[in-house]
Amino acid sequence: RTLEDMLPPTEFLARASDYAGQGAVSMAAAELPATSSRGRTSKQKVTAEWVDFFTSGPSDIATLVIHSRVTQPLADSLSAQTQLSSLDILDGAFRDIEFVRNLTGLVRLSLDTPKVESLDPVATLPRVEVLAIDRPFSVVDLGPLSNIVSLSELRYGNARLSDDRSVAIPDMEWARPLQS
Repeated sequence: RTLEDMLPPTEFLARASDYAGQGAVSMAAAELPATSSRGRTSKQKVTAEWVDFFTSGPSDIATLVIHSRVTQPLADSLSAQTQLSSLDILDGAFRDIEFVRNLTGLVRLSLDTPKVESLDPVATLPRVEVLAIDRPFSVVDLGPLSNIVSLSELRYGNARLSDDRSVAIPDMEWARPLQS
């Protein structure tokens, strides 16, 4: 199964202004047509709306799936959504995942991480049971994963059928502490 096959059921919202207290939300902040410079401006405005919404503090969203490209500012804004129990980012354009450190209630985390080099912030999450790290082409140390004692399911690799690059795992020593 692909990561997208495992997504939780959610309600799709195009804009932050469409939010009305839903507990499970899918969003695509930059999925407006970009046929003109006006389209690009619209994408920027919609993304800025979501950044403002997320930065304003916890909402009632427990499950969040982001289908559009997630830039660093959008990712960083998620750090204020401390109520999240499930987060899926399907197209990550960020290098830093420090934003997850505040999301201590996460039970499920799925990140597309082609530019991320360090998984250290993930190791601080006390409740993560399901972790999917997709396209971790720049990650060099998997050691932080060994510190996630609550982990029951780990998917690590390239689940994108449209991307034929391989993910290197130099050794499996980091996995020994995960054995129960």
